Amino acid sequence: SATRGTWHNPDPRVILYSLYLFAEHCDGYYQFTLSRLLDHDAESEGMSPTEIFNIDRETMKRILTGLSIDYSAFIHVSFTHDLDIIDLDKTKTSKDVLSLFE
Repeated sequence: SATRGTWHNPDPRVILYSLYLFAEHCDGYYQFTLSRLLDHDAESEGMSPTEIFNIDRETMKRILTGLSIDYSAFIHVSFTHDLDIIDLDKTKTSKDVLSLFE
């Protein structure tokens, strides 16, 4: 049998790619919250990276913060006063993220 576990040390670029795929499958909804990503019961065409890779809130928060620093042309995040905003650059696509792997 196969079981799905948590990806303990995910490549941030894979998470960024999956965030863009999520946004593209959600009708171009490029701004969302971490709480929304963690709500796996919400009806949506896209599948959250937290669900795909079984990533918890703190790990995802750390990854998102690092992405915002390392790939600021693609993503900006803000975590203040229990409010969280994830904002992807609408001029970029998941295909653009693939160029980061070259």
